[in-house]
Amino acid sequence: MNIGLYTLTSPLHDENAVNVSSTEFVGQIEDNLGCQFDFCGSDFSTYGSHDLDVIYVRTGGTEGLFKDVFHSLEGNILLLTSGKSNSLAASLEILSYLRQQGRKGEIIHGSVNYIAQRLSLLTKVNASRQALQGQNLGIIGQPSDWRDAAGALHSTVRHDP
Repeated sequence: MNIGLYTLTSPLHDENAVNVSSTEFVGQIEDNLGCQFDFCGSDFSTYGSHDLDVIYVRTGGTEGLFKDVFHSLEGNILLLTSGKSNSLAASLEILSYLRQQGRKGEIIHGSVNYIAQRLSLLTKVNASRQALQGQNLGIIGQPSDWRDAAGALHSTVRHDP
């Protein structure tokens, strides 16, 4: 897994204090994932080049910082929050902004185990999406009558729990 981790941190917060709590949180997620993040910090120049790109909203007061980089971000935006230092509140504001712009996003918040499971799943989904990109898939011919009948039969069969 190649997961890029980008950060948003308000300049009003003590960078050293934020780094201490962030390092522990991120380390626990990496342990659960079984891989290391490609830590990109606030440099978004490589955004979109990983199997999965995640923006870690480390503190509140980062909505303006997000708007500054928003124009260069493509695809669905994944926002990771630890729930500390108003990161969840800022993520909610950013998600609201994304929706106003007609974009999709998701806040990934919860236990370290849940976050690791979600990131693992999203990485697999992105890999599948990329593998199918540019592929031509289709059906040749008409659907068979028997398949339609089998579908109708299956929908009427009841199973005892």
